[in-house]
Amino acid sequence: MKKMLLLGGTGIVGSGTIEKALVDGYEINAIGLEPNPNLSKSVNQHIYNRLNEGEFSNFILQLTSEMGGWDVVFDVIGSQDKDAQQTCDLFRNSGTRLIFLSTTLVYSRTEKTNYPLPSTHPIASLGEMGGYVDKKVRMEQYIQSQTLPWTILRPYHILGPHSLLGCIPDHNRDPELIDRLKRGEALSLCNGGDINFNIVHPADIGRAVLAIANNPQTIHKTYNCVNPEPVSAREYYAEIARQVGGTLKIKSKSYQEIWDEHGGWE
Repeated sequence: MKKMLLLGGTGIVGSGTIEKALVDGYEINAIGLEPNPNLSKSVNQHIYNRLNEGEFSNFILQLTSEMGGWDVVFDVIGSQDKDAQQTCDLFRNSGTRLIFLSTTLVYSRTEKTNYPLPSTHPIASLGEMGGYVDKKVRMEQYIQSQTLPWTILRPYHILGPHSLLGCIPDHNRDPELIDRLKRGEALSLCNGGDINFNIVHPADIGRAVLAIANNPQTIHKTYNCVNPEPVSAREYYAEIARQVGGTLKIKSKSYQEIWDEHGGWE
């Protein structure tokens, strides 16, 4: 039986991968911050925090020894180069396929360009896109410097069970979004919601992970992991309103207004 370890596997993204991996015949071990009662009982869940570095690493080394190694390790929760180094060090001499989750936000936006962006598009320089992206850029740079069998996936807006909705300011991942739509409250949206973006479902990330794991040609490659067709934010909010029986009303905010507020969206 093939064996998969998911770091951060009990959350929204990991759950989608586990669902597909079980069908594909994998024995699953998932490490997370809290148990997920919705996962199959066949999944071995372990509660550890990667920030507790010694405890986290010692447990993984012990579990790896007990399992006799892994066919695939999927690091869902890596957010900086330190996390990537930790994962690489744990499996450095094992030959295990390592798959890392990054983000399409790492792409440079310094020049007007044609969309969609290919995975070969230049990466943002440090400081260009803010602290979150800087950490992801450093994470990718560390991974790409390694000779281990790694692959990087770059999703954008991940939507699955239990994920918060909303995609652009002022209502990105807004916990009150459904109630606002049901009340008919006007949403304040950048450019009236006329902004294209991409979404991806966790199950489709899982499909990509399994395809990568079974294909040696994906080693040392980086892939966009998004829906092939863009959708406008206006269409997205309108569909949510339709699904919940609400009404979409929009107050438009200009790009300049968003910029001047210094809320992190610049």
